[in-house]
Amino acid sequence: MEERLEGTEKEVLSLKEMMLEMKKSMDRLADELRENQSYKMKEESGTSDRSIMKMKGKMEETDITGEVNTHLVNRKHFFEINNLPEAEKVKVAVVSFGQDEVDWYRWSHNRKKQGGSYNDYVKKFVNYSAPLPHMTESVLRDAFLTGLEPALQAEVMSRHPQTLEECMMAAQLVNDRNLALKLTQAEMGIMEPKRNEATTTKVPWNNDKGSMRKNEFQMKQITIPLKGSNHKGEPPVKRLSDAEFRARLDKGPCFRKESTKEGESSDTQKIEPLEINQLEVLEEAVIEYRAITNLTTKGTMKLRGVVKGKEITVLIDSGATHNFIHCELVIERKIPIDRNTQFGVTIGDGTSCKGKGICSQVEIQLEGLKVVTDLLVVELGKVDVVLGMQWLDTTGTMKIHWPSLTMVFWKEGNKTWEAEDQGFLIDWQDYEIENDYKESKKTGQQGDEEGLPMIQFLLNQYSDVFDIPTTLPPKRAVDHRIFTMPGQKPINVRPYKYGHQQKEEIEKLVTEMLQTGIIRPSHSPFSSPVLLVKKKDGGWRFCVDYGKLNKITIADKFPIPVIEELLDELHGATVFSKLDLKSGYHQIRMKEEDIEKTAFRTHEGHYEFMVMPFGLTNAPATFQSLMNQVFKPFLRRCVLIFFDDILVYSSDITEHERHLGMVFAILRDNQLYANRKKCVFAHSQIQYLGHIISKHGVEADQDKVRSMLQWPQPQDITGLRGFLGLTGYYRRFVKSYGEIAAPLTKLLQKNAFKWDENATLAFESLKLAMTTIPVLVLPDWSLPFMIETDASGSGLGAVLSQNGHPIAFFSQKLSPRAQSKSIYERELMAVVLSVQKWRHYLLGRRFTIISDQKALKFLSEQREVQPQFQKWLTKLLGNDFEILYQPGLQNKAADALSRMDHQLELKAMSTAGIVDMETVTKEVDKDEELQLIAQQLQTDRHWRGNIPC
Repeated sequence: MEERLEGTEKEVLSLKEMMLEMKKSMDRLADELRENQSYKMKEESGTSDRSIMKMKGKMEETDITGEVNTHLVNRKHFFEINNLPEAEKVKVAVVSFGQDEVDWYRWSHNRKKQGGSYNDYVKKFVNYSAPLPHMTESVLRDAFLTGLEPALQAEVMSRHPQTLEECMMAAQLVNDRNLALKLTQAEMGIMEPKRNEATTTKVPWNNDKGSMRKNEFQMKQITIPLKGSNHKGEPPVKRLSDAEFRARLDKGPCFRKESTKEGESSDTQKIEPLEINQLEVLEEAVIEYRAITNLTTKGTMKLRGVVKGKEITVLIDSGATHNFIHCELVIERKIPIDRNTQFGVTIGDGTSCKGKGICSQVEIQLEGLKVVTDLLVVELGKVDVVLGMQWLDTTGTMKIHWPSLTMVFWKEGNKTWEAEDQGFLIDWQDYEIENDYKESKKTGQQGDEEGLPMIQFLLNQYSDVFDIPTTLPPKRAVDHRIFTMPGQKPINVRPYKYGHQQKEEIEKLVTEMLQTGIIRPSHSPFSSPVLLVKKKDGGWRFCVDYGKLNKITIADKFPIPVIEELLDELHGATVFSKLDLKSGYHQIRMKEEDIEKTAFRTHEGHYEFMVMPFGLTNAPATFQSLMNQVFKPFLRRCVLIFFDDILVYSSDITEHERHLGMVFAILRDNQLYANRKKCVFAHSQIQYLGHIISKHGVEADQDKVRSMLQWPQPQDITGLRGFLGLTGYYRRFVKSYGEIAAPLTKLLQKNAFKWDENATLAFESLKLAMTTIPVLVLPDWSLPFMIETDASGSGLGAVLSQNGHPIAFFSQKLSPRAQSKSIYERELMAVVLSVQKWRHYLLGRRFTIISDQKALKFLSEQREVQPQFQKWLTKLLGNDFEILYQPGLQNKAADALSRMDHQLELKAMSTAGIVDMETVTKEVDKDEELQLIAQQLQTDRHWRGNIPC
């Protein structure tokens, strides 16, 4: 056996040498062709040109088709039979080249590897490949991959592209992601780890016969730092419960270092213990199922079923290898799930996603049949459950008639179950649901772009961004710190008294947090009490009352964004996506020295948080700081951040796909996880921070408007503050808000709450104003701004606009002292206060002010200014503006803002009622004329009588 192997190795070496000689000869021939020399071989070892051409003819007669190795062996045998010298072998082989081989030679001669940017490489690749029409796509694809930089090549190969176009698309996405990452790292001052600091385990890529494997889930690249290295980046720490920790210690897990050379010292072979905090790598199974669409496809049937009391859609798919269940159904019906089972799913379009666990022995009620089976949890399309070959193999004899979509099961010669496809009814119901206009108006989110292939491709490629984190977040530059005032003693507050039910709930929640690793037992001198807050779904939210700790904490002055200023950046955007981070605060670690300050005490124990808890005074500032740092290269370009709400905006869908890919890449690389259920992708209208945003502008969220209209009359100052707080959030949309709300704001003064007719009138007027709020356009920074101002005897008003479209409204109630001032000074106040209000729009650009006070037109030309006006004029210094006069009758918008009609006028009244069909039927039976018409229609359905048509 060893002799045969040695012989084979010698043959392989001989063939390699021969190929090298052929390559050298081909290079020499190419040089001769370029210099226009005659295509003629010199004689060597007594062989003439005629004999070479004769040999060429004989070689062409031999069968050289098939595999490359067979081709080489055949040529080798031909050379041996004809007893050719080494130099002649190369010449004869070159002369016998066909068209494909010539193309290959030309490509290998011109081919370039990526030496600069990716875009330059693509241009060169296209230029070099264009003159080769005979080159197959598989060769071009492999050549494109081979020329990429090693790191880029490895990641593109891990996506298993099948065509040249898929290769280029995947490479473009990875390249964009890498560029975004470099920008982020540069901004954060992060250095890349050195190569010798960690050993990297990669999943091998197989490309047998030029084809890439489809049925393989993309495994993550795992990096395990070596002992003694200074690598700053730490591997993710697997959260272990106490029971798991003890089991790992008892089991004593270990790993063996593999030898790389023969005769290596035994010390390299020794077994070393694997540290508990190292990442545990599990093998992932691969499961393939057929792509699911709305309509029933060949080889599938749709049926109605019931799981846990809920009616569902079941797809029976002969092309699916396993059974699946939608993750949303699992959450909704609270079906137990085992998340330790890891697997991947390959969809029919070649993309992959990661499974979310397995539900064991789930009972599904079909029509007349009970199915109990294991289901793999994934995100499905328009169906809730897929029953594949895993279940079909257990049904015994089965007869399916695909044209009529009927299925019959037989057991021991007896028919046990029969079913008929209900796909049409199910699809029609889905169609009605999807086209429900009320639903789209209710959510305030419209768009059908999420189903685009590229968006789905991105969601599949970055499915791990929506996973439930199983490790503690990494240590970052922005971990949460708690700086307390000097000389303060540790805060120690006794726990509150809890009822029996609350104690059980606290014990349950604490156990869950211990198992996930969010908290740990504590011996800290600090202690804060626990609060349970009732949630909308009836459950309890675990909170810690850090009130005492917050009082001695030094406030963080990191700036929190102003929502109005954020929305001003959206001009020109037509496509929007919204991402919501999952348990956002828990994705940030606590600084080790400050963990003890987060300690809390329950009736059963003392614990502390490993991650940033809710309720700390500086937690919002820390979170906003991290998000700004991570997304800094894209802020105000395509991303807006308000705590854990991320808005991605673009001018068109193509640009939006690129922006989404970069955002997903940043989330993945920073180990930040999003809540897929709360995310919205590629919509033309979207709900964000209480506003509805579209290409037309910004409007108030209709849900919030309904809340205002349904607000009961306040009975105390707390209820009034809540109403004014909600309406005040949208005051920029409301004309004369300050003047309308003036009677209500007076009631907020100390000991002044006394509800009267004026308060009722203002309360109802403000509700009415909220029903007519307009859509405000987004500012276009390339156009000039215009301010229209006006002042009445009781208030001031102004409108900021561009091209006649309002951007914002401003109004203010005048104090009694200000009301006594001259009309000129009140008009000047309106100009100054409105300029100050919108200063961030107007600085550095020329704008126009329109007023119905003609004397203000000459404001900048006055040589002498009276002392009472000087303080107002100094506030206008530094602004570049022009004041134009417009009579009050033409300046309607600002004039309306400064005035309020205190008399309500009833234009119309409408009421809604319920139609009692029983009463209608009784009345019809009593009416003789209607009975006569009914009898005529029963005898002649086309009868119309004297009924007008």
